[in-house]
Amino acid sequence: MIKRIKNFCFISILILLLVGCKSIVVLPTNKPVSNVSINGLIDKINANSLNFKNIKARIRARYDDGKNKEQVIVQLRIKSNEIIWLSATMLVPIAKAVIIPNKLRFYEKFQKTYFEGDINSFNSLLNNKLDFKQIQNLLLGRAVADLEKSSWKQISNSKHYIIVSQGRKNLFNPTLFFNPINFLLEEQRIFLPNISEVLRIQYANYIKIEDNNIPQTIRISLIHEGGLKSLVIDFTNIDFPTRLTFPFEIPAGYKKLEL
Repeated sequence: MIKRIKNFCFISILILLLVGCKSIVVLPTNKPVSNVSINGLIDKINANSLNFKNIKARIRARYDDGKNKEQVIVQLRIKSNEIIWLSATMLVPIAKAVIIPNKLRFYEKFQKTYFEGDINSFNSLLNNKLDFKQIQNLLLGRAVADLEKSSWKQISNSKHYIIVSQGRKNLFNPTLFFNPINFLLEEQRIFLPNISEVLRIQYANYIKIEDNNIPQTIRISLIHEGGLKSLVIDFTNIDFPTRLTFPFEIPAGYKKLEL
């Protein structure tokens, strides 16, 4: 059961980052252009990325670490930059989690345990620190790093606009892959310094709902301790409601989980 709890935590946190040559104007093309204007590229990316107040979705999450496989259905609700709410079922309700900036609340029904505390307590699952906004962006097809507050250089590639962070401001040294036609994020690779591994997040099957582009499939993979851990998230029933509720109450009699 402890492995199942950790797997759900992984899913929750995941269900659980200037070139000197003359720049070229950014236009939609079948193939990326070399020496593109980084600022122009960021403008195109921002214009096409997800921009929302509330989002509600149903998720099928499949976790596989080579030894254990789990599949859960998760109801996801997000109020932009304020709260992430998740409710998981495996035929019957099994767990709920609420994430707000710097704080996590969570309970599971298998062993009747709960956790309330700093979000960094659960970052030990990845041995690194992911803050609220980074988790939110990771789940919605947006770059983990703030594009406008970081320095970038372009890596030449025949299929994607690839930009890599420069300097020490980005702890995760992200490498970002953008589609040259619609400027949507198709992959980001995040370096996890504490374990010297790369977390790879791939985004596919974007759909447009109410002028918002959102990926229907997210594949997260990490090679760690000699094995491949993967999480595939499939979004269904996506909606952008005007109002959302985030019901959460830890049941009586549950035991606090020590991490």
